[in-house]
Amino acid sequence: MIENKDMHPLETRFIAEIEMLAEKHQCLIWAMNKTFTQELFVSSTFKTLWEREVPSIYRNKTFEEWDSYANNIMGDDKIWIKLSKRICNKKNTDLYYIKKLDGSNQLVMDRSFPLNDAEGNCLIYAGVAKFIPSSGSLHNEQKKISDELDCLCLDYYRLLILPYSLRTHNKSIFYSKLTLQQKTIFKYILSNLMAKEIAKKMNLSFRTIEFHINSIKKIFRVKSKSELISLAIEKNWVCVNL
Repeated sequence: MIENKDMHPLETRFIAEIEMLAEKHQCLIWAMNKTFTQELFVSSTFKTLWEREVPSIYRNKTFEEWDSYANNIMGDDKIWIKLSKRICNKKNTDLYYIKKLDGSNQLVMDRSFPLNDAEGNCLIYAGVAKFIPSSGSLHNEQKKISDELDCLCLDYYRLLILPYSLRTHNKSIFYSKLTLQQKTIFKYILSNLMAKEIAKKMNLSFRTIEFHINSIKKIFRVKSKSELISLAIEKNWVCVNL
């Protein structure tokens, strides 16, 4: 860790929990300052999964240094600019390749989200990256990893907000349009439950839950569950007992 005025004031015990989350799910967890110019945290899985030494990442201070550094490990020499633009304009999921030490390329899914204060101002950007297995159907593997990242981002977000006393935003006008049943499903979605788990808890069929989830997405004007979760994180609804 490095000291920086933009850095999130995580205590050691929270760092330990984040490291355990990364290790348990074999993913990379990171955080950057709000101007996206300096890494504030990167999990130790950076070394085990990405085959790179973590300390080297902190010596890169400027965007140009980061650009050069990223190009050394990513298959596309434009990926760093692409990633920075994606994070800053809320297009919060991307696929890219990293170069393994054996010369092969590894497909990665990377999802980010902003941690905002009570007024909606960005404090830091954070995210989770996970390898996509090359075995099986690529579409099915991507869907599976995307669902895992939904849960991981929620868990990570909850750890990040612990040192803060974030005042939650008022509930969206869209929320008032949900039926009582849909509000319950929405709460379960923000509790990391998958559709099958929600169906079991509510004693409803999987198809019924999927139907309601699609209706909820339409009401909130998002295209995917990931966008819905990102919106909930941005508005600090995750920590609300809806």
